[in-house]
Order: sequence, then structure tokens, then C-alpha cells
Amino acid sequence: MKGKTSRLQKTLERNKTQKQSDSLAASRLSAYAFLRIKAFITDMFLIAMPILYIATYVILGGKDAFQASTPAHIICTLLFLIIEIIFFKVSGQTPGYRYTGLKLLSIKHGKKEDGTWKLPSIIQLVIFEIVYMIEMTLIFPLFYIKLRKDKRFLREVLSGTKVFHSPNLQQRKQK
Repeated sequence: MKGKTSRLQKTLERNKTQKQSDSLAASRLSAYAFLRIKAFITDMFLIAMPILYIATYVILGGKDAFQASTPAHIICTLLFLIIEIIFFKVSGQTPGYRYTGLKLLSIKHGKKEDGTWKLPSIIQLVIFEIVYMIEMTLIFPLFYIKLRKDKRFLREVLSGTKVFHSPNLQQRKQK
């Protein structure tokens, strides 16, 4: 009987440890998702809002004209994507990514001589942004990231990139 009890205790301890590690992984995933949402909102305010304001009030003269103009919506979206591609190509970070300590790097082309990952190519960034726009209209990507252990969205998988979090980026920024 004593052998069964100790086996049962070991099983219970193992299950408890597994639940704790699952809980820790879930909290890391939610913290990581929170950083990405924070970066997205920051980019919307710092990149998209000025574009939309200039298009709406400076170029078209008001919100009614902007709402009636489909080409204006398309041009504003393309301009936003082009600006994001430029930021990612130059430094691997948009203002939102920089603020949250995230960086987009290419895992498809290997590492540099110093052991760091390379920045994404233009083709990778175009694929990343096109899939990003498609993902924005679907709900599936929100669940897709939870299915993957490496926490990559579909846009990262298809473009051969990965978003890395480096707390050192935030610490350097604050000094």
C-alpha cells in the first residue's frame, strides 16, 4: 500500500509541476501578446494617424470626402505599409517595436559572422506586410499563435522572419 501511495504522490507532484509550467508558459505568451498589441497600437498612433489626418483634413478637406473616397483608403494603407517596410529594413523595428523592445529579424538567411540574426530582405518584408493585411481581416491568427510553441504568427512563418523580444533594447532606451 505504501508503494502505491508514494507513486500517487509522485504523480500528483508531477501534475502540479506540469500545471505550474503550463501556467508560466501561458503567462509568458500573454505577456508577449501584450507587447505585440502595445507595439501595434503605438504604430497606429505614430504612423497611421498622421497619414490619415493629412489625407482627411489637409488633402481631401474633411471626413465626409475621406469616407467617400476608396482610393484615399487604399493610398493611406499602402503608405502605412511602405513606411513600416522602411522602418523594418533600416533597423528591424518600427517605433512601436522599439518602444516595447521587439525586433523583426530574418531566420531564413541565417546569422551574421558575429552570431546575430540578419535583418529581413525587402521580399520577406513585402510578404510579411501582405500576409499581415490578410490576417487583420481574419480571427484565425489570434488562435494560430497559441498553437505554435515558437509564438510566431502566420506572417512570420510565411516570410521566414521572427519577432524577438530583447529587454536590453528597452533598458538601453531608458538610460
